[in-house]
Amino acid sequence: MVSGNIFADNSVEMCFYDTGPGEAATKRPAMPIDIYQERASECLRLASDSPDMDDRSALRELALCWLRLSDRAEEFRNHAEDDAPFRTA
Repeated sequence: MVSGNIFADNSVEMCFYDTGPGEAATKRPAMPIDIYQERASECLRLASDSPDMDDRSALRELALCWLRLSDRAEEFRNHAEDDAPFRTA
């Protein structure tokens, strides 16, 4: 089984998006899209190195989740650009 933090790089420059007007409005962090893709690549690399079939399968599934998340984040950002501009922290 894979153990430890496989995503230990904390050097990510964070972007923030505004959740909108109202009492519950906040600034929420959003990862840069390329970080999602890097994590997917890392999962695939770990899967190819793993001798355990269950680990390989789980890591490939996780890679697909990261790629889907990347796609969703890109769609969200493209839609949100018209409504609330991003700023970097």
